[in-house]
Amino acid sequence: MVKLPTPQYRKECLTSINGFGLPEGKPGNKSKDFKFAETKCIMALMLEYYVYILASTKNGTLYVGMTEDIGKRVVRHKGRQANEFTAKYDVLKLVYYEKHKSLEEAVKREKQLKRWRRQWKMKLIEKDNAEWQDLLGEVINTGSPAARPR
Repeated sequence: MVKLPTPQYRKECLTSINGFGLPEGKPGNKSKDFKFAETKCIMALMLEYYVYILASTKNGTLYVGMTEDIGKRVVRHKGRQANEFTAKYDVLKLVYYEKHKSLEEAVKREKQLKRWRRQWKMKLIEKDNAEWQDLLGEVINTGSPAARPR
């Protein structure tokens, strides 16, 4: 199901586009550049971003990453196509993820988790996934992962 942007999102897009001085064109006849920028902006506002942790085994090697399509990204990791480190050390199980509304928020959180001590990451995983189960099925079966607020 496609999520349509709220009027507030649309207003934010138009404000940011007009701030760059793109010509809107005549009423009902928007310029090509304006239409393209408006579409791109609305699509960006509709995206969701995920910070995730992969593990080789329970208490094994950990990897922290960020993506806008968690199902696709984890499948790429499992196919050993996403990252040399995860392929080399068999870090293939999705053991934790959380959803973010903005790229900036997700990048900030990813960097924060990467700086965390190993024990802190393990406690975070075990808070919601004590058995370190692979959560890929949860992600793929629902089509859209449930929010895991921090």
